[in-house]
Formats: sequence, structure tokens, C-alpha cells
Amino acid sequence: MAAAIRRHWIPEFLANVVALAWVVMVFALSNYLAHESGLLAVTIMGVWLANTRGVDMSEVLSFKESLSILIISMLFIVLGARINVADILATGWNGVIVLMVVLLPLRFRRYLRCVCRNRVIPRLGNGCLIPFSLSS
Repeated sequence: MAAAIRRHWIPEFLANVVALAWVVMVFALSNYLAHESGLLAVTIMGVWLANTRGVDMSEVLSFKESLSILIISMLFIVLGARINVADILATGWNGVIVLMVVLLPLRFRRYLRCVCRNRVIPRLGNGCLIPFSLSS
């Protein structure tokens, strides 16, 4: 991969996607050949690629940071989606009260921040979730 980047066989705007594809491919191939060896293989590949001379890895590193934020966000969404309502109700009223004390003020604060920032009913696409009855 380093030789392909150095010789400009991969366009700059595709370097991030190709790097991610290589990582997934090396991980899958290594795990296929030896069980649980994928993480070691991609770690070695990353260290080798970072130490290769003549390869500009600044865009790939920037992409890695964005990808890390995206993956961590997805992790918390999946963890939150796995919570059963029955589990919260099993904790009794204390669990329901704690949930309401944490969630309701945060939702209300986000709603007020969106409305106050725009001084009108927020438009679609700026991150504010306003019911349709309020937007018309």
C-alpha cells in the first residue's frame, strides 16, 4: 500500500478509503489464516506504514480521528439501544426517576438552544428535532 501511495497510483481523495479497505482486508485475511490474529496484523501494518519514508499520512491520520469519533458514537448508540424498558422498570421507581431527571432536562436544553440560536423555528438539517406541528 505504501508503494501505491508513493507512486501516486491511488488518488489523494481516495487514500482514506483505500487505507480503510486495506485494514479490513488484512484483518479478515489474517483472522481467516490464524484465529484472533487480525488485530496484531493491522497493528503491525499501521506501524510499518507510519514509518515508511516518502508517504504523506497526514490525511489518513485525520481520517482515523474522524473514524474513531464515529465508531465510539455508534458504540454508545448501540449500547443505549440494548437497554430494555423492563430492565429500567425492574429497578423500581428510582430507576425511572433517575432516567427522567437525566433525560428530560437535556432534551429541553437542546430544544431551547436550537430555538434561541436561530430565533425562529429551526429548519430541517441543523440538528434540532422539532415536531412538525411546531414547524408549520
